[in-house]
Amino acid sequence: MKLERKDITRIYERLKGRAFRAYSNGSYNKSLKYIYIAARVAYKFSWIFTDEDLELLMMKISKSLFIPVEHYKPKANNYVFFDSISLDNVGLSQQYIRALIGNNINFLYISDSTRNLRSKNIFLEIEEYNKAEIYVIPPELSRTEKAKVIFEKIISYRPSKMVMHLMPYSVNPLLAFYALPTEIIKYQINLTDHAFWLGTRCLDYSFEFRPYGCTLTHYQRNMAKDKILLLPFYPIVNTVEFQGFPMECEGKIVVFSGGAYPKILGENNFFLNLVKKMLLANEDAIFLFAGSGDAIPIKKFIVENDLENRIILLGHRTDINEVFKHCDIYMSTYPLGGGLMGQFAAINAKPILAYSTIDKRNSWTEETVCQFKKIKITHTYIDEFLVEAQKLISDKEYRLSFGAALQECVVSIDKFNQTFVDTIKNNTNLVQYEDVDINVNLILIHNIDYENNNNEFKNSLIKFMKFGVLFISPTVFFWAFTYIFTKSFRLKVFMRLKKIFFNLM
Repeated sequence: MKLERKDITRIYERLKGRAFRAYSNGSYNKSLKYIYIAARVAYKFSWIFTDEDLELLMMKISKSLFIPVEHYKPKANNYVFFDSISLDNVGLSQQYIRALIGNNINFLYISDSTRNLRSKNIFLEIEEYNKAEIYVIPPELSRTEKAKVIFEKIISYRPSKMVMHLMPYSVNPLLAFYALPTEIIKYQINLTDHAFWLGTRCLDYSFEFRPYGCTLTHYQRNMAKDKILLLPFYPIVNTVEFQGFPMECEGKIVVFSGGAYPKILGENNFFLNLVKKMLLANEDAIFLFAGSGDAIPIKKFIVENDLENRIILLGHRTDINEVFKHCDIYMSTYPLGGGLMGQFAAINAKPILAYSTIDKRNSWTEETVCQFKKIKITHTYIDEFLVEAQKLISDKEYRLSFGAALQECVVSIDKFNQTFVDTIKNNTNLVQYEDVDINVNLILIHNIDYENNNNEFKNSLIKFMKFGVLFISPTVFFWAFTYIFTKSFRLKVFMRLKKIFFNLM
């Protein structure tokens, strides 16, 4: 079953309709559930980047739940950091937490995520700072109950400012945020700057990390330029023992890349074919990829092109900084780029090899690596890219000098912390940028193409809606029914043949 734009927008509008009907019936938690699912659909495909209807609906629910606070008096040096993610090395939690600590600010850290091993560094760092408090929202509460707890905790702490680190579909906290007094200035950390997210009408300022996000927020999220604050970030580095490379890497120039597998799939395997061309032209090179997701299409490409010893999947690596230390060249992903991986390459003085098209500025690595020192990284012609690849692989001196130049580009911790506090002091953007050309239709085209090759969205919609998916999208329902029936039938046939086989022996 192939999805088209009309299928996606139809599903989205039906979910919105259910959200409004549930609100009209006074079923706020049910309404919030549909807002949440609708937001996930919008985030997944990103043909829109904000939705006034959903923002208005959340405002209405918020007004139904909260009584306005009168005579609110904030404490000037009290901030709240709200974190929907709370995962080490995921998002920008640690960078902003360290900025608060580095500037001697009192803050309340509210986490809407379960505390576990994957968040231990965040919590330990905050606990060691004597001017911070921690509150973890009980997971068993309903959506509206969570919103009320969040609201009460914030009001009782009396902050003057609040920094928000939210998932694109964070519904519960937004109900509380819409009810907060205007005296609390709200800053959104625009983590998913390339996609749809909820809350665009709930914030005062948006912290962006690259010109691409600044441009999209202004033109697609309709936010005034004086509300947009650019603050390039740095990567969080943890010391983890190197897990090693495959034996095939010995004596080879290691070209490394990484990220979620969807970033390199689509466009008829353009990225993988580009890697193939590079490897065939450079016998001394080997390509490694660390990532997660559905690896079947990549493995199929490797086998079909006889590249088993030239392209190797590493899976998820917890020693990612060590991987960068031990590789020779980093290659950016395409058609979707990644900012953090490019920064890891730069701080480890590794040269970056990148290809993208002029209309895909969200994939340009220099957007996140070279904010304070301009260096060309991305090539927009295949031949030009392959020439650069050959030069980096064959010329060690050039490879090292390029890496050293990139190392000087990444913002330092001290500069990040100082820029943060100077920016919020007067709420003025201090890092200048130029608008970039963005073709938003390409984002949707890529997302639909990826979905039609792996069914990730259809599976998640069934997970959230269960049999209710029949009324949201009969097409998806019957696809699931056919898939399950076919799979069950195949299993029965296999078991029957297996039984016959063993009876013959």
